Amino acid sequence: MFKSIIRIPDFVGIQTKDGWKTAKKQDSKFSTEAAEVEAVLNGDTLDVVAVETAEPVSRIRVRWNDDFTFVKRMLGDSPGVEFGDMGWMPVIPEKHYAWYIQCFDGKLAHGYGVKTGPNSFVFWQLDQEGVTLTLDVRNGGNGVKIKKSLVCATVVEREGKEGEDAFDSCQAFCKVMCEKPNLPTRPIFGLNNWYYAYGNISRESVLVDTAITAELCEGTKNRPFMLIDDGWQVLHDTYNGGPWTPSEKFGNMKELAHEMSEMGCDPGIWIRPLLTKDKFHESLYHPRHLGADGGLFLDPSKPEVLDYVAGVVSGIANDGYKMIKYDFTAPDMLTADIYDEIYLKDHITDDGWQFDDTSVTNAQIIKKLYTTIQEAAGDTLIMGCNTYNHLAAGIHQISRSGLDTSGFDWNKTRKMGVNSLAFRLPQNNTFFITDPDCAAITEHVSTEMNLRFFEACALSGTSLFISITPGMLTDADKKRLSDSFKIADKGTTMKPVDWFDNTCPRQYLSDGKLYTFNWYDETKGVNIFVEQK
Repeated sequence: MFKSIIRIPDFVGIQTKDGWKTAKKQDSKFSTEAAEVEAVLNGDTLDVVAVETAEPVSRIRVRWNDDFTFVKRMLGDSPGVEFGDMGWMPVIPEKHYAWYIQCFDGKLAHGYGVKTGPNSFVFWQLDQEGVTLTLDVRNGGNGVKIKKSLVCATVVEREGKEGEDAFDSCQAFCKVMCEKPNLPTRPIFGLNNWYYAYGNISRESVLVDTAITAELCEGTKNRPFMLIDDGWQVLHDTYNGGPWTPSEKFGNMKELAHEMSEMGCDPGIWIRPLLTKDKFHESLYHPRHLGADGGLFLDPSKPEVLDYVAGVVSGIANDGYKMIKYDFTAPDMLTADIYDEIYLKDHITDDGWQFDDTSVTNAQIIKKLYTTIQEAAGDTLIMGCNTYNHLAAGIHQISRSGLDTSGFDWNKTRKMGVNSLAFRLPQNNTFFITDPDCAAITEHVSTEMNLRFFEACALSGTSLFISITPGMLTDADKKRLSDSFKIADKGTTMKPVDWFDNTCPRQYLSDGKLYTFNWYDETKGVNIFVEQK
């Protein structure tokens, strides 16, 4: 069964500093003393438009009443990287899902969502009596005074079709939401040095890693990437922000990129563009003067900050780096602590503050930052890490799908890596290339478990990266890794089979063959009583 919501809603509520007020309905328009919202039908889509407001508006709540008792299970999304907790759930009326929901009626999966690139943060709720859409249009933690009509989001839906399974339905709906993804023209695979070195790197160690990469990927049609993660910048010994100049351990980065390329790898590099110890005019820092370890965050609503970020990105691209992985912009914009989950949950940020440019929404500021980075990169590929996936879709080519894996704790890789691999797979090649993060070969984790994770990622057609402690690989390990790189090089697709019953799916179908992975090590289960790194 399917119920359409592409119609004038039954209820609209508008939130200002004085709280929630029910809007008075007149045809397709809903108004309070503070603001007016219009529902504009465009064939098979519905625009939720905020007309010029009399006072700042924080959120808009839209409700469609109908009988939704046909929904047996739901799969929703997270605002950005997910926490290893995605899965098909029973109807939980109070639970907010970001961007879209998939509703399974026992036979078919139906999709309700918004097109990628909205001008608001979007959250869905479903109960037996209807569907609620909440649009967060804040600027920082305050409401925004809209000066001209703003399409907050474009609502879309898709009815499941006979003969398709839930995964095919989810993937097809992702194509409805993102009509023009910016996809790379080649498979993405290689090494990343973070999960064995954790920033303890040098020019020499990068060249060793490059040689390992070239050896393992010998014979691939496409060149592998060797991605230099955090640790190359001058102040890394005290914190992980800018200035984005190399430390004495690295020297000339353009020459290093050339040397890596000569060894057979496309060089890549990591940056955190909004945290710096460079000296800027006071007006360019984050309005709350947030920062980390003595560095300060910058305010991306300021044109001068965007110019600075563009200069960093274009400079790195001009030095010959073919991939830039940029990190932490979501927490650095909206919260002081990267471990504060609020920036990736339904509240996004706390109340009571605003960016310098108060005329635009957080979503608009974020999209402009993403676009600035992408355009400054030129032909260099961009991987967004700690970005908001629905806002990055159509802009960036690659996106981290989950929180960090680990070179210390296999269970963290199992939880974050496998869950994000499986449940973000519908977005792969529809929004961008998803990146389930790295497998790791270190003395602290099971090589066998990480090789299995790596092999599953290779079959999936997602981004494929691994961190390898030099000297740890056996000949048998090298053979398995090389075989996986060759699979990734050819390009393939995969779908989870047991994802209705498991948040850590073990069965996958690829090229007509069923693969089963045992994700549990010699403990015969999951040990939660371990130190998290």
